[in-house]
Amino acid sequence: MKEIGELLKQKRLEKGYTIDEVSDKTRLSIPHIKAIEAGNVDYFKNDLPYLRYFLRSYCELVDVDFDSIKDQLQDVVEEYTHTFSIKSMEEHKKIEEHVRTHNAEQKKTQKSKKRKSRQHIDFSLISFLTIVIIVIASVIFVAGFFILRNMQTPLQPNPPIVTPTPSDQVPDPVPVEPEPDPEPEATLNVSAKDATTYVISGYGDAEELTLTVEFVPRAWFQATKDGVVLSDPTAKIYESGETLQLKLNPSVDKVLDLRIGYFAGMKFKVNDVEVKLDDSIANTPGSLTISFEIGGKSSESAE
Repeated sequence: MKEIGELLKQKRLEKGYTIDEVSDKTRLSIPHIKAIEAGNVDYFKNDLPYLRYFLRSYCELVDVDFDSIKDQLQDVVEEYTHTFSIKSMEEHKKIEEHVRTHNAEQKKTQKSKKRKSRQHIDFSLISFLTIVIIVIASVIFVAGFFILRNMQTPLQPNPPIVTPTPSDQVPDPVPVEPEPDPEPEATLNVSAKDATTYVISGYGDAEELTLTVEFVPRAWFQATKDGVVLSDPTAKIYESGETLQLKLNPSVDKVLDLRIGYFAGMKFKVNDVEVKLDDSIANTPGSLTISFEIGGKSSESAE
């Protein structure tokens, strides 16, 4: 990036432009221009998807062929994303170590409290047994009272048997036709077509699909639906622990491509179905594009 910045700065000086003039002609802010010439990639950490457009505007002004630096710029972006992902994982490990230490201290405190509570167990057990004995004695007393009262009550004669007349007889019930069994519901399924392509099938006729993406490492992300780059969600770097959701309409949408700067540890879920990633890509420590195809209804619906 510093080589690119030096090249643009040299061309600017050859053209006789000041930084203020470059800002007026390209609509780039002065801090953006200074960061580009200094090769400061970190300044654009939240605007990496737009860095290529900033450089293209600068190149056009000073007559530099953007295609000559395009590949070099792509390498810079990917290396920067990878470096930040590694740092994020190291910070995550430090947090986990702190949590383990805190949990160990809590366990020691709980053990101390348990020792103190044991002194009250015997008294509590005696109180509980006393209450149980009182309840049982009360039940026995009440039951005996009702038994004695029933024994003293004289028996009543049986009522006469009355033969029902035809008008009193209940008509035979009308047979009811059994309702047909409901058709089985379609079961959502996500299956691997190959290591980086997964087919979504088994959804209902009007069911909307929700694809949830969970970022375990810090990584750059971009989504493309049927060949069109999406503006929502925004293409940018997402922090570790962030999640985002993409809505899919099975009757319209066909293919969703997700480009991820650092793939290792990423998690995906369609509605409530977790996507089982192929072992060959699950821990890929670099950029990767994964595709989801809306593959159609279940076999029962298709018939």
